[in-house]
Formats: sequence, structure tokens, C-alpha cells
Amino acid sequence: LKGKGSDPNGVFIKVGTKVYLACDTPSIESDQEKFNVSYRDLPRLVKPNDIIYVDDGKIVLLVTECDRDGVSCEVKGEGVLGHRKNLKLPAGKHEHQPIMTPEEVEEISGLLKRHKIDYISIPYAVRKRDITTVRELIGHNDTQLLAKIDTVESIHNFEELIKAADGIIINRVELGLEMHAEKLMLA
Repeated sequence: LKGKGSDPNGVFIKVGTKVYLACDTPSIESDQEKFNVSYRDLPRLVKPNDIIYVDDGKIVLLVTECDRDGVSCEVKGEGVLGHRKNLKLPAGKHEHQPIMTPEEVEEISGLLKRHKIDYISIPYAVRKRDITTVRELIGHNDTQLLAKIDTVESIHNFEELIKAADGIIINRVELGLEMHAEKLMLA
């Protein structure tokens, strides 16, 4: 949640509730049914009947309609929707997300100036360019970059990622939202 009206503790949304995810629209005030999200390309990447997982799958949303400014959904799995919760898009949609937000770049740059950072984990890395982009953003220093393998796309591009990154992290929780259990154990 972001913007005017956001409850810092989040909002409990129940199964069957209709919600609207407004994409980077500061004029929309967040309430029990409307939530401002920072991902402006969302309506272009999802379609009706797609599932969006929120907060590592704790909340499940079924897309019912998309318009230019946002996405209408029906809540299929309830929970507390709060500030800075991640959205997990359907398989194949992750590579369109920016690897880092401007706020994250600023935050990491500030930390690197004040502290020696040994590792930075890069979630949703799906291509070599994701790793090289972060490396360019932070500058070439001793900080090691870890590609987080948490999408089907990242598994398909595993060899490319392992060559570009200094190490990897396998995130089976996120992968479990996209893969069947019998395949997950092989990841």
C-alpha cells in the first residue's frame, strides 16, 4: 500500500471481496477496496483469470478485469494487505519487472557508502542483464551479488545466472507458487 489513506498496519481483506490495484496512481486514496501499487505495467502483463500472489502467497487474488490504470481482482485467499508487500505475477511475467526500484538503488547506494556490504541478494533475477544491471548500479566493488532463483524463468536461465552472479540462493517458497511439488524438490 502506498499513498494517502494507507493504514501502516495494513488492511484485512476477506475471501470474496472485490479489490482494485491502482497502478502508481497517487490521486487514488487506498482504502478497504482500492490499493495503490508501485508497478505501473501490471495491467499490461496480467489478464482476467490470472492469479496474483501477494506477500509470498499469503493473499491470493484472481484478476477479473484490467484497465489502463489498474487491475480489478477477487480475493481467493484472505490476509492482511500492507505496505511494501510483494506481488507474484503468473509464470512468464517476471522478466518485465524492473530489477530494482529507484528507491532501492538509493537505499543500497547509501548503505554501500556507509558500510562494507559483503553480499546483495537479487530477487526475481531471470537474465544475465539483471545481474549486470545491479553490478553497474552499485559500482564495481567487493560486494558479491547473489542471484535469487525464485521463478520458473530463473530456473530456465540457471546456467546464464550462475555465470553472471557470484553465487545463488534457491527460494523454494517462491518457486512453490509456480511449480508442482514433485518438480520443486529437484530445483
